Amino acid sequence: MDAQEFYKHAKYCWSKGIKIFPVPINNNGVYKIAIDRNGNVKQGEMIFRDKPLKGEINVWDKISELYKDIFLKNNKEATGNERT
Repeated sequence: MDAQEFYKHAKYCWSKGIKIFPVPINNNGVYKIAIDRNGNVKQGEMIFRDKPLKGEINVWDKISELYKDIFLKNNKEATGNERT
């Protein structure tokens, strides 16, 4: 995903009061991801890394993916269009 696409998805979420961010588990680049929906913060259980092991997804790529998923889900519901 390029920066412009990320910004489009993130800006939409921010306008709805949704923020997604990494929560450090230690000082070695290991995180869980939290989603703040208008002050209601929920933290996931999955572990992500700055430098993922083989077969894992980078924490920042996962955050981008979550913003995109929320954007697509909400825009599909609002417009009745299918995801592309």
